[in-house]
Amino acid sequence: SMYYLVLFYQATHAELEPYKPLGKFVVIKMVLFLSFWQSVVISALSFFGFIPPISGVSQAEKQYVIENFLICCEMLLI
Repeated sequence: SMYYLVLFYQATHAELEPYKPLGKFVVIKMVLFLSFWQSVVISALSFFGFIPPISGVSQAEKQYVIENFLICCEMLLI
């Protein structure tokens, strides 16, 4: 997908110059990249027991809720 994003940028660079799209493309790619690694870290923390158990809530549900909460907070900042 990065290859096609670069091709798109090269093809439309002149038309999009007034909007300065490079920073926007970089931010979107960083969000996708970092949210993937964030989910990996949350899964590892859960696997090694750093996230305490909650009665009535499965481990997968906790991971899902934590990850979505962090993504919402990050999007608020972005």
